Amino acid sequence: MEKSTNYEFLAGGLAFGVILLCYLLSGIVSLAGDKCILVSDLYGQYYEFLIGMRRIILEQRSLVFSWNLDMGIGIIGWIAYYVTSPFNLLLLIVPERFILAGIVVIIQLKTACCAVTFTYGCRKIFQDVGIHTVLMALGYSLGSYMVTYFLHIMWLDVVILLPLLVYYLKRMMDTGRWGAFTFCLAVSFFTNYYISYMAGAFLFTCFVAYYKYQKGTIVSLGFVKKLGRLVGCACLAFGMCAFLLIPTVLQMSERLGEGKVRTGKGIVNFTLGELFQSLIMGNYTSLKYGKPLLYTSCLALLLMGIYFLTKSIPKREKYCVGILLGLWILIMECPLTDLLMHMGNNPTWFPYRYSFTIAYIICMIGVRIFPVFMNRIEIKKILVLSVCLTISCVTLLVLKLFGIMEYVKVTGIVLTVLFIFAYSVLFFLRSKKKIKQNDMRILICLCLCFELLVNGVLTYRYMDDDIGFENLNEIKERQNMLQTQLEELPEDNRSYRIEKNYRVGYNDGFAFGYNSLSSFTSVYNIELHRFFENAGIYNQLWNSNYEGSTTFFDSVLGVKYVLHNAQYSLFNLTTNDEAYIAVNEFSLPLGFMVSEDITNFQLEDKEDYSPFVMQQDLLEAMTGECESRKCFQEYKAEKVVYDNIVRTIVNGKSVLKRIDPEKEGKVSYYFEKQGEKKEYYLYPKFVYGKDRGRFVEIETKGNKGIDSPFVERTNLSVPYNIRIFADPNSTTDVVSYNFLENEEVILDQEIFYSFDKEKINALTVR
Repeated sequence: MEKSTNYEFLAGGLAFGVILLCYLLSGIVSLAGDKCILVSDLYGQYYEFLIGMRRIILEQRSLVFSWNLDMGIGIIGWIAYYVTSPFNLLLLIVPERFILAGIVVIIQLKTACCAVTFTYGCRKIFQDVGIHTVLMALGYSLGSYMVTYFLHIMWLDVVILLPLLVYYLKRMMDTGRWGAFTFCLAVSFFTNYYISYMAGAFLFTCFVAYYKYQKGTIVSLGFVKKLGRLVGCACLAFGMCAFLLIPTVLQMSERLGEGKVRTGKGIVNFTLGELFQSLIMGNYTSLKYGKPLLYTSCLALLLMGIYFLTKSIPKREKYCVGILLGLWILIMECPLTDLLMHMGNNPTWFPYRYSFTIAYIICMIGVRIFPVFMNRIEIKKILVLSVCLTISCVTLLVLKLFGIMEYVKVTGIVLTVLFIFAYSVLFFLRSKKKIKQNDMRILICLCLCFELLVNGVLTYRYMDDDIGFENLNEIKERQNMLQTQLEELPEDNRSYRIEKNYRVGYNDGFAFGYNSLSSFTSVYNIELHRFFENAGIYNQLWNSNYEGSTTFFDSVLGVKYVLHNAQYSLFNLTTNDEAYIAVNEFSLPLGFMVSEDITNFQLEDKEDYSPFVMQQDLLEAMTGECESRKCFQEYKAEKVVYDNIVRTIVNGKSVLKRIDPEKEGKVSYYFEKQGEKKEYYLYPKFVYGKDRGRFVEIETKGNKGIDSPFVERTNLSVPYNIRIFADPNSTTDVVSYNFLENEEVILDQEIFYSFDKEKINALTVR
C-alpha cells in the first residue's frame, strides 16, 4: 500500500488539465469567439435557465412561480431538475457578461471532482491507493460519458457522487453505519433526482451482488434485514428532500408513462458489434441515434480482459462482478428495461443516460486487477487480448466497408489499435525489466492522458459535425439587440406579453425577464402545449415556439409587442438602427373580462379540427356573440399550379409526388387580397408516415426575404398556421411547397382562412 495522501489531488489536477486541453485543441472554447461550448441542451436550456436563476436570486424574485416562462408556471420542478447543483452558486459571484466562462469552469471542476471522488472511494473500498487508482479515475472522469454529456451539467453531480455512494453502501453493509450513506443519497436526490433514480437502481444491484459475494446466497433473513435498512435509508433521504421532490413529482406526474418501447429495432437495442464499438476510442456517433457511452480507455479495456483471465482473482468475486456487468448490459440491450431506466419516458435524445454505471464497473475492475497484474505480468495474456481486440477492430472496419455498420469511425478504430499496441509494449518491457517501476508509472500515465486527450478532441469534432457548436460572437450580438429592444419598450409592458420572431436562445423570456409564451424544457405542462398545438402554433411537448400565432390568438394571450431583427410591416413599428418592435393594437391585457359563456367552452381535440375553428369557438365563448363566428372565413385559392408534381386523391386525402424524381417539384397556390383590414392564413395539415423527419419548404411571395417565423422548412408532423399576406401593400401572393425529398407527401387538409380585424375590434372594444 502506498501511503501518499496526494493521489486525490493528482487525479483531480490531471483531469482538470486534460479536459481544458480538450476544449482548447478542439476549438469549442475559442478566445476569438467563433466557437463556444454552448451546444444542444446546454444552450437550449441550461445556459438561459442559469442566467434566469441568477437574476431571480440576486433580484429577490419569486422562487415558486414565474410569468417569464411558458405563459407562467410553477418552477419548483424546473429548479429540481436543472439548477440545484451546489456548483451553480459560483455563478452568483461571476458578472453576468462572464457567465459562460463560469459555466466552463464549473464543468471542468465537476470533471476534476469525478476523479477525486473515484480515487477517494477506491482508497476506502480497497484500502489501497496508488497510480493505478489515478489511472482509472482519469478513465472514469474523462471517458466518453463525461466528455460527451458535459452539456447536461446537472447530470454530472450524480456521476461525482456515485463512487461515494458505493463506498458508503459497502460500509453500511459491513458495519451497519447508515448516516453517511443516507446523507450522500439525499445530496444526490437534491442535485438531480432524475439521474439519482438511475444511480439508485445501480446501488440496489450492487447491494445484491455484494451480499451474494459475502454470503454466497441472498435467500436468508440477513438479506431481508439489510435490504430493509437500505430501503429505510432511501426513504429517509427522499424525505430530507421532500420539500423539493414532492412538488416536483406532483408537477410532473402527468408525464409519467408517456414513453413507448422503441419501434423498428427488433427485440434488442444494439448488436454485439455495436456494443464493442461503444468501448473503443472515438465511439461518438450521434446524440439522437448513438449507442451507449462506455469508453473509459484502451487501458481499462485491456485490464478488464485480464481480470477475467487471471486465476489469482477468486472465482466468486469474478462471478459476482461478471453478473453485475452483464446485468447492466442486458438492461441497456432490452428496450423495455431501458425504458424503465428512463422513468418510463423514451429519450428522444441522449440515449442510455445511465451508462456511466457500466463505466464505473469497468474502472473499478481496472483498479482491482492492476496491482495484481503488475506483480506478475503474464505477457501471453496481454498478447492474446491484444490480438483479439485488434481482430475485433479489423472486423468493424470490414463491416463498415460492406455497409453493415454505418457509424463506425475509422480514425477511432485505428487509434484504438495503436494505443492497445502501445500499452502492450509497455507491459512487455516492464515484464523484461527494461523499464523501472517508477518510470513505468510515469510512462503509462502520460500514455493514458494522451489517449484521453485525443479521444476528447475527436469526440468534440464529431459533435461539431453532428449538432454544431454555437458562434459566441453571434450569440452576444443577438443578446445585445434583445436587451436594446427591451430597454426601449414603454412602461406598460408589464401588463402584457412580449414575443419575438428571432431566437437568442430557447428560453429568452426567463433569462431576460419578460413575459413570454415560448419555452424549451424537460419540465412541461402537457395540456398547455396541446392547447398551443390545437391553436396552430408550432409545438412539441417539450418545445413551445412563437411560430404560427394569429393576431387574434396574440390578442387573447396578451401579446402586445413583437420584436424583430428585420423590418416587418405587419404592424405599426417603433425602430432604431438595429432592431424593430411591432405593436399589436388589438392586444388584451392579462386578466381581461370575458362573457360568462367561457365556462362552457371546452377545447375539442380531434384530428379533423382546424385551429381556426378552435379559435372561432374560443372567440364566441369569450364574447357571447354568435356574430363572432364571422371573424374567420374560409378562403379559396384563385389558381393552383403543379410543377413536376402529380396529385391523386386517396381516401379523401391529397397525395402529392414528383413525376420525375430527379427534378425539383413544387405546388403553388395563387391568391388575391380582398379587403385591407383582413389577414390571410394557411393551415397545412400533413399526414406523415414512419419517417417523422420529412420536410417540405413553404414560402410566400409576400414573406420572401423577410425574417418571419411563418416561412421556413416545415416538419410534416408539426403543422402550424402560416401567414400568407405579410405585406399590407401587396394585393396578390403565392404560396409554394418545395418538395425537398423524393417521397410522396399526403395532405390531410389544405385550409385557407381570412381574419377580419374590423369585426374583432367591434366585438372586443366596448
